[in-house]
Amino acid sequence: MIKFLDLLKQDKNLHKSIIFKIKKLLKKGDFILGDETQIFEKKFSKFCQSKYAVSCANGTDALTLALKCLNLPKNSEVLIPAITYCSTAFSVIEANLKPVLVDTEKYRSTIDIQELKKKISNKTKVIMPVHLYGSVANLKEIKRIIILASQK
Repeated sequence: MIKFLDLLKQDKNLHKSIIFKIKKLLKKGDFILGDETQIFEKKFSKFCQSKYAVSCANGTDALTLALKCLNLPKNSEVLIPAITYCSTAFSVIEANLKPVLVDTEKYRSTIDIQELKKKISNKTKVIMPVHLYGSVANLKEIKRIIILASQK
């Protein structure tokens, strides 16, 4: 077995604090939209130098909210890699948008830049690259493509 990340070892010096806070939260029963959530959102917005922050239950919800905030027309196309976690596509569908699969690179799990260029249409409103299995999408090139596409 290959461990991706040893959380036990990584967070060892935080265990007492984490367990204390979890016990306190369990006793209070303030799980959803409670005091701790508000404290987290305020601290996180400050950390991000943003006026607001909204916490989510999971990454799928976060992606869905981000897409819905764009107020795109129904069935606008969102380009996503063909190899991805299911939440990528689920969030697009949940936002009433159309996922368009783009092939990945031959030896990596990231979106193939040449295939991406072929898939861009006048209905394309979002390109959603995904970093997967330790491979990082070429964001610099994707940004360049977006700039060129927006100038047409």
